[in-house]
Amino acid sequence: DAKGQVVRTIQGAQAGRGGRGAQAGAAGGEAPAAEGEQTGGRGRGGALTAPMMEGLHRVTWNLEGEPTTEVRMRTSPEYAPEIKVGPDGTRNAPGAGRISILMPPGTYTVKLSAGGQEVSQRLVVKKDPNSGGTEADIAAQTSMMLELREETETGARMVNQIESIRAQLKSGAEELDKKLINIEDELIQRKLTGQGQDTVRWPPKLLAKINYLAGGLASGDFGPTKQQREVHALLKQQLTVLRQQLDDVLKNDLPAFKGLVKP
Repeated sequence: DAKGQVVRTIQGAQAGRGGRGAQAGAAGGEAPAAEGEQTGGRGRGGALTAPMMEGLHRVTWNLEGEPTTEVRMRTSPEYAPEIKVGPDGTRNAPGAGRISILMPPGTYTVKLSAGGQEVSQRLVVKKDPNSGGTEADIAAQTSMMLELREETETGARMVNQIESIRAQLKSGAEELDKKLINIEDELIQRKLTGQGQDTVRWPPKLLAKINYLAGGLASGDFGPTKQQREVHALLKQQLTVLRQQLDDVLKNDLPAFKGLVKP
């Protein structure tokens, strides 16, 4: 962007490689959404890849920044032990969508690196002339979206860390597992299986609420409302408390399992 910060990186992907999203990579597009992942709307999205075969290719930037870290569960859903993790030891995380911010109007620089060479081209992103919002509104929205993105990133990393520890726990660690579950249950709905009507049976948890708030905020070119700011403040405080609780567990309880569990 105009400040010299990298807002999006599109990596090359060879056909038939790359794991999740390899098919999209071969076509030069966006990786398919994981089960339960909310994508496709303004302010949401997954990884972008570019084809690496010989020839002329077109890659389309959707004007979004880097998506937040993907949450990968390493344990079965609560009450659904029949749903197992995949060969890589993980499964999708319904209810833990990723946030990718639609970049505001401004001047950007597109850089292409290939074969040891780098070329660049200036790119000007303009505001939609049919939009009722102003550039000041968009700037205010982007500022809050960046905060929501940071909080989603924090929550996603917390869940991934908890899941990594819980997947390593053996018998005799029930008390530690319970403390981790108590924190994780506030971050993500562990009962979701990604099947049927799970989302109407079980209430959304903190990550889903942040994601929902971001989706509403990013639905137009307007700044955040008073109500959105108030909700954001509540969710931010809840995340801060959970972060502190997890830090306390990692500092005071996990050391007893040193050598057996990798945090």
